[in-house]
Amino acid sequence: MRSTRVLLNIVYILITAIFVVLLFTYREEVTSTIHSTINEVLKEKVIIPSERYNTRSFTFETVRTTEDFEPNNLDELKNIYYTVLNNGWTNFTFYCPTDYKTCIDDTLKLANKSDYLEIINYYVSPYNNYSLYNTTVSTTGEINLSVDKVYEDSEIEYLKKYVDEVLKILSINPEETPTKESLKKIHDYLISKISYDEDYKESDINSNSNNAYGAVTTHKAICSGYTDIYALFLDRLNVKNIKLPSENHIWNYVYFKNKWYHIDLTWDDDEVNKNNTSNFFMIDTKKLHELDKEKHNFDKEFFIETKE
Repeated sequence: MRSTRVLLNIVYILITAIFVVLLFTYREEVTSTIHSTINEVLKEKVIIPSERYNTRSFTFETVRTTEDFEPNNLDELKNIYYTVLNNGWTNFTFYCPTDYKTCIDDTLKLANKSDYLEIINYYVSPYNNYSLYNTTVSTTGEINLSVDKVYEDSEIEYLKKYVDEVLKILSINPEETPTKESLKKIHDYLISKISYDEDYKESDINSNSNNAYGAVTTHKAICSGYTDIYALFLDRLNVKNIKLPSENHIWNYVYFKNKWYHIDLTWDDDEVNKNNTSNFFMIDTKKLHELDKEKHNFDKEFFIETKE
């Protein structure tokens, strides 16, 4: 009886040893198989939210939306990040496919060491702009995205009502094709109601002159406040637009009648651009840089739409 137990123990040890040797020898294949199995199980758990919030339907060259949330390369990863933000989703989970070997590394680089996340903020509705775009990645390839938005729900509700009220005041029907004159009316109305906030300090957490809500409630704004509120009107009129930044300035870039134009409310405001309120209304890049190139020196490599 004792000899039988000893024999069984020896067999158990041999089997274990063989298993360990095989596992070590074929560890990459085993790991890949495990990873693949996990992915197949988890794949069904990818949930595409049915609701979309303040989604832009515009087609851009720099960024692209997607309906495929199983990425195969870095560009497809970027499309997922943009789509999540453009749809106003605050949480989203997807998974790295087994065949995409560098998926986790690419995701970490995209989340931590790229300019892309900053760029996509300029292409989505200001309502969907993020203050933080968080990424967590598990060793199994599960990727969780969470978005902290700039605007609170109550602020968005207020701004939507404000936009519609102003359009009514200006006799502009958002359901009709906008004209250059209607865009100018909005431009003129906003700079008549808003003053540049000369006292703004970025360290002042109580100031919201850097966004549209502050611009229309306190009637003071810096360039990002002017740009956001005008972008909301453009979106309401279904005019394709982005926010175009330089190192320390930002303004609107508008696609109108098959051509891109610059509109800078900040520099057309009387407090900034003395005695003229239309120098920076619907001008091309050549004219823009004739007027000022230092503050309007944007990166054409990042913003493909600006390559005229």
